Formats: sequence, structure tokens, C-alpha cells
Amino acid sequence: CGCLEKYATMTALKQRRGFDDYSKVIDSAIKGDAASSKIINDLVKCLGAALVNATNLYDLDEIIVFGEFSHRCDYLCELLQHYIINHSVVCQTHSLMVRPSTLTGDEAAASSAISALNAFYKQNLEMRF
Repeated sequence: CGCLEKYATMTALKQRRGFDDYSKVIDSAIKGDAASSKIINDLVKCLGAALVNATNLYDLDEIIVFGEFSHRCDYLCELLQHYIINHSVVCQTHSLMVRPSTLTGDEAAASSAISALNAFYKQNLEMRF
């Protein structure tokens, strides 16, 4: 079990914070519920720390959020963007955008497969020349 899986997944968050329905938690946090806001802030801190490292390492300009945290994702993306900008060295030199994905599950799977195939064939072509 890797660090990110242990702290920044839905399963880890539910185990650590003791709730069943993420959509209810995020909806309540948006409405200003203090307990729900603490849960979301915990998520932002854990996921944000990983994304700060990725941003600093890869000099990212944009992060797309997809998957288990997609309900009311604009709110989470705004919090993550603020966290990353305040903690990343790279963001001192240029801006960063965190936004929700517009892909459906099937589209995301197809895009991932195509990306992997493109990388594989590009590597094989470069090795031949």
C-alpha cells in the first residue's frame, strides 16, 4: 500500500474520518458545515501534498481531477488549487490550474489506453532511428 493510497483515496478518507457518503460530506461542506469542512480540508491536505510534489517535480501547468472525488468537483479543485499555489515552489514562477475532467468513464479509459499506446510506439520508433 503506497503513501498516496493510504492517505488520499476515498477508502482511506472514509476510514480515517468515519463517514459513508462523500457526496453528502462535500455538499455539507459547501453549505458551511464545520465537521464536513474538516473532512474536506483533510482530503485537500493529503491529496494537495502529493500534488505539490508532482507540481514541483514535473513543473505542471494544469491538473485534471477525475474519478472518485468528481461530485461537486469544482469546489474541491478550487481548494486544491489554492493549497498547491501556496505550497509549491513552481507556482512562484507561473500559474497552475486545477480543474475537473470533462470526460466520462469510458472516454477516460479510452484516452488512457491511447496515451499508453502512443508512448509505446513512439519509444519503439525512436529506438529504430
